[in-house]
Amino acid sequence: MTKLRPAKLAFSTLVCTMMLASGTGCSSMTIKAEVKPGHFRFENFMRDKGPKNERMYAYLMCYNQRPTMWAQPRQYEEGEHHLWVKVIAADGAVINSKSEAITDFTVHLPEGKSYMLNRKTYENSNKIDVWIQEVDTGLLVSDVKTIELDRPKVVKYQAERDMCESSTI
Repeated sequence: MTKLRPAKLAFSTLVCTMMLASGTGCSSMTIKAEVKPGHFRFENFMRDKGPKNERMYAYLMCYNQRPTMWAQPRQYEEGEHHLWVKVIAADGAVINSKSEAITDFTVHLPEGKSYMLNRKTYENSNKIDVWIQEVDTGLLVSDVKTIELDRPKVVKYQAERDMCESSTI
């Protein structure tokens, strides 16, 4: 049996400790985002791992009244808002399977709360229900909109930009 020298023992202990900490440290902590006074927090929806390799994104289509892509949660000023939402769905295993739809919501979003987009899909259908709900309670804060997913338009930037000009975000 070989004996470890104190320096090697200390190094081995440090390496083992770091590996354990990196493997369990962050997963055991829950991080709750603070909402700034006068603001609310909004989360977009994303599922990029699921049955049948499906990918789905539902997100606020506008930021600073310009078209944007899916983003991590952001905070916005509370109040009455006109929001444009884009939904994109695709089968990751099928080329050119992408479909999308756009809808809008007019909602009052009070300060201090977190909200998220959610959706319900229908088997063998291009229709999808989309709504806004509170993160903590699951209570709906908007109407449920039923929209139809379709092939993406080839020239869409100007139309989306026009929509975003009417957005409050």
